[in-house]
Amino acid sequence: MPVTICGEIAGEPAGALLLMGMGYRRLSMNGFNLRKINWLIRKVTLDECKQLLSLALTSVSQEEVFVHLNQYLETKGLGGLIRAGA
Repeated sequence: MPVTICGEIAGEPAGALLLMGMGYRRLSMNGFNLRKINWLIRKVTLDECKQLLSLALTSVSQEEVFVHLNQYLETKGLGGLIRAGA
């Protein structure tokens, strides 16, 4: 049964990646973020999202989760999605 996630987390790049890693394939968000998240999804693989989720689940703090996500996005050349003004 398809499940859709609706909420602000789906419209955030890091949140969308983690939700995809959890197996969600339908993300609902405001129109402002839709284009950005669609673009991001085309730049990553599901295996990468699953690896990010594993890192997040084994992290000892929220800050560590953010570090892993930020490093991943920077490595992929997608850091502009998380910096202010993006």
